[in-house]
Amino acid sequence: MKLGFRNGMNYNNLDILFIHPPANINDASHTLDADVGYTNQFVAIPMGFFSMANRLDKAGYATKILNLGERVYIDKKTPIQEHIENILSIHAPRIVGMDVHWMIHAAGAMECARLIKKLSKDTHIVLGGISASFFAKEILQNYPQIDYVMVGECDEAIVDFLQEKMGTHPKLENVPNLVYRDGESIVFNDVKPPDISHDMDLTRYDLLIDAPVINPDRANISFFRGCYRNCCFCAGSREAYTRIMKRNGLGVINPEVLVDIMRKNLEKDRRNIYIYGDIRYCGSGYAQRFFEALYQSGMTNAHIVFELFELATEDYIQQWSQWARDTGNSLEVTHSPESGNIDIRRQFGKGYSNKQLLEHCQLLIDYNIPQSIYFLLGLPNQTRDTIEDTLEISNEIIRVFAEKFQISDLRHEIVSFNFMQIPDAGSTIFQNSKKFGYNFEFKNIKSLVEKLQNSQYWWQSVGYHTDTMSKNELIRSFYHIQISLLRMYHAYNFISDQQLEQRLDKYMEDKKIYERALHDGYSIR
Repeated sequence: MKLGFRNGMNYNNLDILFIHPPANINDASHTLDADVGYTNQFVAIPMGFFSMANRLDKAGYATKILNLGERVYIDKKTPIQEHIENILSIHAPRIVGMDVHWMIHAAGAMECARLIKKLSKDTHIVLGGISASFFAKEILQNYPQIDYVMVGECDEAIVDFLQEKMGTHPKLENVPNLVYRDGESIVFNDVKPPDISHDMDLTRYDLLIDAPVINPDRANISFFRGCYRNCCFCAGSREAYTRIMKRNGLGVINPEVLVDIMRKNLEKDRRNIYIYGDIRYCGSGYAQRFFEALYQSGMTNAHIVFELFELATEDYIQQWSQWARDTGNSLEVTHSPESGNIDIRRQFGKGYSNKQLLEHCQLLIDYNIPQSIYFLLGLPNQTRDTIEDTLEISNEIIRVFAEKFQISDLRHEIVSFNFMQIPDAGSTIFQNSKKFGYNFEFKNIKSLVEKLQNSQYWWQSVGYHTDTMSKNELIRSFYHIQISLLRMYHAYNFISDQQLEQRLDKYMEDKKIYERALHDGYSIR
């Protein structure tokens, strides 16, 4: 019997507790709201937590997952130290695994780790995720509260880690993906990407300590790791993911396994199922097997949100539409042109015209499928003029969808124009900032954490400016964009007079705080 095994699985004494940390701590609000109500705490749990927890549970280790970000968001009055004291007193985990997947969680994770060590010095803390993988050496050099970092995808390596840690004479050199201290040295073990093709379960919601309050009916499924595309701002792109996570090429979940994960989610009342990635990118044979498995699954009354990396053909949309009609399911599409200016868009391998984009919108309307379009503020070579181009096409997109859909038909906004506050660690932009015209205020984990810790408002955490837009221009453009979009939604009857007034008041009040800070001498570089 493993030393870590709890007879009868008494989860009040855990071998490992996975914690998704808050993005904001100490009453700060330095991040903008995440997609579809995930809040400024970014409470979406990385999917890898469920896979790792599932494998550990099956291996006999007492394992749970805590969404501390959501708990802090819901109970804002309780200090974070008190939350952590409560967690440690009830669950007494031997090991805590925390994600620093998105950079915006870096300060929250380091503070949570500091408090855990303060309250329970014998609890071992291991970090993982893309950002943690990229900054692994710096984390261990600068943050003594972190004992280990696991680099890359650790679905299998985490089991090896617990086997060694729970053993009588642990040999850390035997644990793939592990980065650890050995005296004054930092040791990097070889990274072994797991085979995810046939053994993957992302539905172990029974291992959550708290039932989710935010988006409780939503399931997130990414069916491949790595990417064919090479978007310069994304750490999950082909070049960056290979460099950071040490996977060459794509790791793909078999289509039958993907559909089974979808089916399990529906059985667990997660009927809003988001598929991240474009099914077509795995080839026509993969897509055919996927739709065959969909029909065989017997799924009904699910709402499937599927992603397009490029404009779809009518045949592909028809396949989805036919399945949904035949089986009693509903559909929604997400697509990211990045910009309404074709020259900006071409930088990301998306060379279609705005006319083609609008024709694609009409195609989806003809098949009665809502679509969410995502544009991004903070792109290379973006200017105020190209932002106006994007707002112009945004108005056209909202107008054509308003002819078919009402607000009750939509789960998402038709157009989102989000701000890239901090480009991904390890992305091509991050690695080659001068080439892409970026000027960063930080280049290491310590300066990033300090910047986030010292930011009370979201505009203080913006970590760069570009050769074509100052930080002040970026921030002012964000307010202009959001106010312009609100007026568009109101003009086409997607929001009421009262909703417009309430949302405008929110942005205008926030903007006043920014303007007052500038007036009082706040330095914005």
